[in-house]
Amino acid sequence: MKSTREAASELGVKVPTLQKWVRDGLLNPASEGEGSQRRLFWSDEDIAAAKDLSNGGRSGVTSFLAELAPTGLVPHLTKARTMLESLADGHVLVVGEKGPRVFRSDTPIGVALSKVTDGSCMLLVIS
Repeated sequence: MKSTREAASELGVKVPTLQKWVRDGLLNPASEGEGSQRRLFWSDEDIAAAKDLSNGGRSGVTSFLAELAPTGLVPHLTKARTMLESLADGHVLVVGEKGPRVFRSDTPIGVALSKVTDGSCMLLVIS
């Protein structure tokens, strides 16, 4: 297990970047303590997940979307990333505060929106 500083150094990112990804729910390393006394412990799997976010490739989409997405969508972006990686041709991924869902591209947008959002926020991803 590594400290946040050690993990950031290994990844070539800043400590605040890792802390933001944890706060946004994109990463979930082990922790102990609460509040300002909370310490994070990074396993090899946690570091690999962080590397996916920082590599700028397709899995870096989650990090990019987290910067753009309304706050209500951020908790759903990790699941959305996984779904996006296996999105079949002719389908779209719609993310709302109720979570991400895949629809056929010929699904009326009103139907898709009613399944994922109460109207406050949504994000449409077409692959």
